[in-house]
Amino acid sequence: NPGTPATSEPLGTIGTAAGDGGVDLVVGDPADDSASGDYIVTVADVQISKSAVVVSDPLGAVPPNLIPGSVIRYALQIDVVGAGTVDNLVITDDIPNDVTYNTASIVLDGVPQTDAPPPGDAGEFVPLPAGTNGTGQVVVDLGSGIAGGVNFNITFDVTVD
Repeated sequence: NPGTPATSEPLGTIGTAAGDGGVDLVVGDPADDSASGDYIVTVADVQISKSAVVVSDPLGAVPPNLIPGSVIRYALQIDVVGAGTVDNLVITDDIPNDVTYNTASIVLDGVPQTDAPPPGDAGEFVPLPAGTNGTGQVVVDLGSGIAGGVNFNITFDVTVD
């Protein structure tokens, strides 16, 4: 009978393991309830642009020429866009065979990096074995939980062989 408690116990009484399937039961008035919710999917995207500029040559020319001994500065702009977050964002850039990486030249957002593997700072230079395509890799670990709207700037130098 709707509106009539099925027990003579006062409202709010807990019956341990007295409900269906052995769950606890709470005595109460009949009630109707409904709920709704939204499941929102958010996405973050990583956009990378790379540029290179000759910053010096062994002859001291202004502007510098691209000749053996010239220093090239690579710049990577990393933009995280969207409403989500990015985890384990690691940027890897190969150093080609015709240039040599300049030691300790990695700079992340204006902060020099050590080239050493983690732990420590975010930047690392990883030499590759002889006979592989390239001489090494610049690796920068930008971390996890990076929200959309965050930007990073990475630069490093190489010398033309």
